[in-house]
Amino acid sequence: EQARAELAAQFLKVPEGATGGNLAVDMARVQLFFQGKGMRPYQAERVSTTIVEIDSIYGDVELLAVKYDRLTRTLPDVDVKEMVFNDPKILTVKIADAVPRLIDLLDIFPLR
Repeated sequence: EQARAELAAQFLKVPEGATGGNLAVDMARVQLFFQGKGMRPYQAERVSTTIVEIDSIYGDVELLAVKYDRLTRTLPDVDVKEMVFNDPKILTVKIADAVPRLIDLLDIFPLR
């Protein structure tokens, strides 16, 4: 599944020097990115639609990959894929702003 998603993403890649801007292609690339992360096709489609509607900047799969990986590293014990599916807006959160809040939550609700 991962290899298929990567192959399709390469096929949809915008050529060097060309301008993007095709919403359908951007959404397809975002959908394939999330499928490559293990989402089912219907989940990836829903997330890609929502995330591109939130801000067209998230049509840039490279930027999206950086934000997703940063979230995965910040929350290593969390199923980020499921979290993003439940609320795609989580990708718009600035990690630098969220970490102090997470630390406050851990202080209030300590792990057992």
